[in-house]
This record gives sequence, structure tokens and C-alpha cells, in this order.
Amino acid sequence: YYHNEVPAPACPTTARQSPRIGAARSRDHGRTWESLGIILDVPPTTATCTTRNKYFDGGVGDISVQLGPNSQDLYFFISSYPRFQTRQGVSVARMAWADRDTPEGRVSVWVNRTFVPTTRTVSSTGEVAYTYPLATPVFATSEGFFDADPAVDLFWGPSVHWNAFIERYVMLLNHARDEQFT
Repeated sequence: YYHNEVPAPACPTTARQSPRIGAARSRDHGRTWESLGIILDVPPTTATCTTRNKYFDGGVGDISVQLGPNSQDLYFFISSYPRFQTRQGVSVARMAWADRDTPEGRVSVWVNRTFVPTTRTVSSTGEVAYTYPLATPVFATSEGFFDADPAVDLFWGPSVHWNAFIERYVMLLNHARDEQFT
């Protein structure tokens, strides 16, 4: 699973990026990779071009993935950067372990205390598109990006691992204090 950045479609005149999350698989120990597609993004209506942030216009990224304790589900811990402050911070998504080889459209996002699935639509020409729910953060910001104030109080970049000494999962976080990630 990887953090992928593309030029911000909502802000074509800037150098900003839109982060999203994709999946890839290697069958030869990492010599070559097969793309499994983009598996997590935000709705395009959640981007903003009116920001001092020089890096991005919204999106999701900075991912850590952990197989659940019962080996049934993968949990994705992600940074969420939509324009809505109440949805910025560290969020969670989930996908069945059984779907790991065909992950497109299979991720559910934590929204208001439940996992909400991705919506699949097919156009009249047969083109498949996915709409991803906008997550409710488990670690929400108290001072977000994309407002008139350059100050930020936001946790981002979760890294989750099992700590054998304390026999618990541990999440390490980065902490931004302004729109430049200081």
C-alpha cells in the first residue's frame, strides 16, 4: 500500500498535489510490481485552492497498514486533509484480508462510528468509478489547514506497530503546528 500524489485537479495553476492511497503487488520479491489500483481517495468536492499550504489541496495519505488481531481485516491508518476542519486528522479504514488481491472499491471508511463502504458506479459507456466516504477522524484537529490562520494543531502520518514489551499496538504520530508542517 502506498501514498500516491497527483497534480491537484482542483488547482490547475499551482504546484499543489492531491494525495491518495494505492495498492501494488510483487510476485518476485520486489523486483517488479503490479498495480492493483487506487483504493482510497476523497470526493473531489473536498479539495480547496484557497490555502497557504504549498503541498496539497486536500486528499488522504501518509498510510500505515496493520492486519487485525483475528487476521480477517486490514486496517488502514491514514492522514485526512479535506477542506472541512472537522474531517481533518488521523482516520481509519478497513478492508477484508480476503480482498487484498482485488482491493479497488473494497475499502470501508470509519464515518460516525461505523465503517461505510465505497460506492461503485458505472457510466453509460461502461466506465467504473468509485466514490469514497469522507472519514470521521479518530484523532481530529483542533486547528486545521485551509483557513485564514496559518496556525495548525494537527496529528498526521500515523505509524502503527505491535510492541512486544507492553503487548499492545502503538501508534506514533507527527504533529504539525502550521500549514508548512513545522
